[in-house]
Amino acid sequence: LQHPGIPPVYDHGRLDDGTPFFSMKLIEGQTFHEILKSRHRDTDRLGELIGIFETVAQTLAYAHSQQIVHRDLKPQNIMVGRFGEVQVMDWGLAKPLGENLLVIDEPDASAPSRTTPRAAEAEPDASTDAATPHGGDLTTAGDIVGTPGYMPPEQALGDIDSVDARADVFALGAILFQILFDRTLFQSGSRVDVIEKTRQGDLSDAFERLDREEDHQELVALCRRCLAIDLTQRPTDASEVAQTTSDYIAGLERRMRHAEIERSQSEVRIVESRKRQRWIVGLTSALTAVAILSSVIVGVQWRKATLAAQAESDARDLAEKETRATSEINEFLNGILASSLPEERGYDVTLREVIDDALPDLEGKFSERPRVEGTIRRTLGESYRWLGEQDVSEQQLSLIH
Repeated sequence: LQHPGIPPVYDHGRLDDGTPFFSMKLIEGQTFHEILKSRHRDTDRLGELIGIFETVAQTLAYAHSQQIVHRDLKPQNIMVGRFGEVQVMDWGLAKPLGENLLVIDEPDASAPSRTTPRAAEAEPDASTDAATPHGGDLTTAGDIVGTPGYMPPEQALGDIDSVDARADVFALGAILFQILFDRTLFQSGSRVDVIEKTRQGDLSDAFERLDREEDHQELVALCRRCLAIDLTQRPTDASEVAQTTSDYIAGLERRMRHAEIERSQSEVRIVESRKRQRWIVGLTSALTAVAILSSVIVGVQWRKATLAAQAESDARDLAEKETRATSEINEFLNGILASSLPEERGYDVTLREVIDDALPDLEGKFSERPRVEGTIRRTLGESYRWLGEQDVSEQQLSLIH
């Protein structure tokens, strides 16, 4: 099998004493089993684990296209290198589809019969460890081949004619279940108990957990199909599993990109809101300054008018003229401000735009009242200076007669 996910065999033959041998690529890294065991240290690794799972499914899809079934797929037989390279290992039980299953270690008729998994059902496996009660990491050899907890019912029953690519699909479902729930299909019982549950298709606990799962519905549905007891209900080979997983990852990436776009747009809205707030503050400050300036002008002129009224009637007349001039100034300035409020021109209007628009209206309007025009030009000139437009400010001040 020539595939990046399958270690290449470089040579094979027999040694001088007749012992058969083969040499293959040295694979370094962690088993997927070790990676799954360490996931409790980092709970946000589902995307990484599903990516590894997709690569395994693609590798098995290639093997199935070559009419080869692995028959012993499990996390212990998957290696992940330092740079993310994924290799499906241990093809020792693989067989071409359509050939009869070979019995592993078939007992010699002349030798004493050994204990098979069926004969061992009467007593628990004494070698079972606490971490894996059913010894699910050990490959069974004898009247059945495979690993309890990962092989399908037909394989556990030794149903030779039924074991095909869908046996590997079941193992992929068992691995996917382990990724989703951080546990194997069977959490308790001896090795023999697990084999018996597998033969009977007793996956009630696993399916109950799948029914309760509310997230990752695409993966949950795929897992249920892969673990179907009736092999006709499973995907026909690993290519369908790989495609469904690939579609899920693509959808996940689209959702992540959409979330990133939404986050960026939200940040832009916040920035624009802050700009608008700064504009409102600036315009309010400008309006306040103009109002203060107008009040000062009115106050000064009124005081002058009052003093003049006490002195002579001509001064009173002059004060009245000044008052009318002040009124005209205020009307002119208030008209400018009223036409430039955000309700009229939008929230992006600037103070510079307001006073720029005022200049054409000023030309010739107070030609007979140069003092009024001078006061307004002084106000506008000071406003330009406040905005940092020194040249325009000096130009306005130079027009005062």
